[in-house]
Amino acid sequence: MSENQRVVRAAGLVAGVTLVSRVLGMLRDMAIAHVFGATPAADAFWVALRIPNTLRRLFGEGTLTVAMVPVLREARTRQGDAGALRIARITWSYFAVVVLAVGLVGSALSPLVVRLLAPGFLRDPERLALATQLLYVTFPYLIFIGLVGLLQGVLNAFDHFFLPAFHPILYNVALLTGALVMARFFDPPILGLAWAVILAGVLQLVAHGPVLRELGFRVTPLFTRGDPAVATILRLLGPATFGIAIYQANVFMGTLLASWLVPGAISWLHYADRVFQLPLGLFVIALSTAMLPTLSSQAHEGRSRDLRDTTETAVRVILFLTVPSAVALLCLATPVVSVIFRRGVFVAHDVVMTARALELYALGLVPIAAGRILTQVFYSSQDPRAPARIAAIAFGVNLAASLALMPSLGHGGLALATSISAWVQLAITYTVLRRRWLRDLDGRGLLRAAARMVASCVPMVLWARWIGTRIDWLAPGSVVVAVAWLGVGVLGGVALYLVAQRALRSPELAALFEGVRLKRAGVKASEAIRWDSPGE
Repeated sequence: MSENQRVVRAAGLVAGVTLVSRVLGMLRDMAIAHVFGATPAADAFWVALRIPNTLRRLFGEGTLTVAMVPVLREARTRQGDAGALRIARITWSYFAVVVLAVGLVGSALSPLVVRLLAPGFLRDPERLALATQLLYVTFPYLIFIGLVGLLQGVLNAFDHFFLPAFHPILYNVALLTGALVMARFFDPPILGLAWAVILAGVLQLVAHGPVLRELGFRVTPLFTRGDPAVATILRLLGPATFGIAIYQANVFMGTLLASWLVPGAISWLHYADRVFQLPLGLFVIALSTAMLPTLSSQAHEGRSRDLRDTTETAVRVILFLTVPSAVALLCLATPVVSVIFRRGVFVAHDVVMTARALELYALGLVPIAAGRILTQVFYSSQDPRAPARIAAIAFGVNLAASLALMPSLGHGGLALATSISAWVQLAITYTVLRRRWLRDLDGRGLLRAAARMVASCVPMVLWARWIGTRIDWLAPGSVVVAVAWLGVGVLGGVALYLVAQRALRSPELAALFEGVRLKRAGVKASEAIRWDSPGE
């Protein structure tokens, strides 16, 4: 099996598990929307959850994964699995001390943190007090999920992708339980949802025990100075932390600015983002997670051609999947939001406001997806400084666009600013990557592929517009009827997109069908996918 095939196969495994997780995530958000809607209590909860979630990505699954995987892959080549596990154990020991300290100090400083993150709450003492109370509970979640993030990096470096993709399922199950069961036993009820976050952290950390024992990883502390591999991880960690910190600063900035808008704005943006994250989680995170170990090996061994082939394959796959996804979200935003969230205290006005944000988020799906894939090349080459600088530029663009658009578009301006900055970030990332690591990347071929995929979406757009007029998506009615019409819209759109791709002689579609045919026949495919079809 070729490296590209292994990447796609691993991505398929991650995507399959992630699909289950995302479905549960939708059920979780449906339950939370049903019970709490877009009320001030829901706003307070999302603010309280934003902080530990952001720090989780900053200290855990974001930076440590991209810093550890290249180093541990190199260590496995030079020192064997035992040497790599020793490096991981030392890193675990130091990181556990840091994350424990940050979690405890952050919880103690909850009143100050809420005031800094959501200054608009100062005008509403009840929301401010509730958000502070919730943050006291949720902040220690950082301790659990930060350690889980580190373990995810270890497992990915050893080609274990299932469990890191599975642990969000535990998170979603815990929060579903919190919304539907635990909330009944707390006053205010939203406090039960906050304690469910802590339950999720405990479950996610404990779930790693059996796999770690099988791998031979020991969690007992090992503090050793002078290990060069650990020093390399720390050296990579600084720029990687800065780069992801800039991205998370965008998230903080959005919450901060939204806190000055009408009550419900934070929740509208959150629910829109949850729908928007579905294709990102299914396709982008799965593929970028699976490709990083392979890219790291290729970069370490100096196989530049293989590095280019793997990157081009990944980008083409991502474009093939995300271009129609973005178009579908743009055309079916109101039906999707209505079917998922419109029940309980989540009313028609909330559907309209959430759908408006989703449409504007959808404009940034393709650049966010492609940028995430291209950025992995920097990390695999142990060069995190470039994406950090690019992220800083994107933050400035996002801030300027947010301040310019928010007065006229409200919360929609914040969503549109995110999409604008994503396009700027992709353009800079591609330019720098071509100059530094992938000089022979087939940019024209990728551009032609993107144009072909956009053209293939035209029949899907016409179909989605027709579906959108079949029923009144804002009026109370049968859920079964709405779900049926939305299902027809989605399945019909997918079919039309594939037919159009076939008519345009898409090499991506041909490669997909060829891979399935060879797998069923038991034939080993070629080492690299060729894109020089007549469609090109």
